[in-house]
Amino acid sequence: MRNYVTNLDFKYNKERLIKDLDTVDYVDFKLNNVKKAQNPFFIHAPGWQICRDIDHIEEVNRISTYFQKLFETKIRTQFFKQMPGCEIPFHTDGRPMCSINILLSENNSPITFEDIGDVYYHCALLNIKKKHKVKSSKTERWLFNLSILDKTYEECIEKLPDTLKN
Repeated sequence: MRNYVTNLDFKYNKERLIKDLDTVDYVDFKLNNVKKAQNPFFIHAPGWQICRDIDHIEEVNRISTYFQKLFETKIRTQFFKQMPGCEIPFHTDGRPMCSINILLSENNSPITFEDIGDVYYHCALLNIKKKHKVKSSKTERWLFNLSILDKTYEECIEKLPDTLKN
C-alpha cells in the first residue's frame, strides 16, 4: 500500500475548513480538453463539483504554504463535493503528479485502487498516477485537495518528515 497512499499525521482545523467549504461557489467538474477524457463521465460530471477559487481562505493558505515549502513546488488547491449516488470511475489524474487529500465529511466511501482495492483515509498523500476510483455513497463526500504539480509521489515521500507519516 505504501506505493499508493501515505497517511499523514498533519494538524489542520477541520471545523474551519468545513465552514469555508460552504462559503464558496461550485461548478460541475468538466474537462477543458474532451480528447483527454478517460471516460465520458469526465466530460461533464454534475455529481462531482469543484471550487478552485479558494487561495484567499486562511486555513487553505496556511496548509498550502506549508506543503509548498516542504516539497519545494507549486500546489493548486480546490474543494470537491461528490454528490450522493455519484461514482467517480477508474482513472489516473492528468496534470498533477500526486495529491494530498483531506476528507472533511463523515462516513466517506473509500478510494479504490485497481491493483490493491479499497483504502480508507482522513488525510493522505496519494499516488494518483495509479488507476483509482471513488465509490458512491449515501451522503455528500467533501474533500480539500492539494494538487502537487511538479513532484512525483516518490519525491514527496522522500521529503516528508517521519513525524508526518502515520
